[in-house]
Amino acid sequence: RGEGRQRNRYFVAHKLTEKQKAILDSPPNRYKYNSQTGEVIGPSGKILKPSINSEGYASVGIYHKSLGSTSIVVHRLAFALRNIDIDGLVVHHDNEIKTDNRFKNLIPMTEKQHFELHHARKLMVDEAMRNYENA
Repeated sequence: RGEGRQRNRYFVAHKLTEKQKAILDSPPNRYKYNSQTGEVIGPSGKILKPSINSEGYASVGIYHKSLGSTSIVVHRLAFALRNIDIDGLVVHHDNEIKTDNRFKNLIPMTEKQHFELHHARKLMVDEAMRNYENA
């Protein structure tokens, strides 16, 4: 049961909040995303320096004068600024580097696909080892 709660927490943490959507949707769209470098450009035209969140992903602060501020992971912002709705999906970093947010490195997929991608091989190896130990 604890595993289900952990997986659900992970899933929810990778969905845009209403506040994040509102800030990014507010005209004029003041934030830009460089798909070649994975960098975010703020309203001043300067590249925003990301911080690394507790899960190891790059995040930046976003702000709107009437909505306040919040942080957002860069891989979610990349899709939001391209008007690509990925709610309900996780974003896999193809090269396994969580801070590499170039668009060609980001692959939206279902939670099941992501789990299978990361864990299928490990599960097979674990089962083979159990079979070997029991032989």
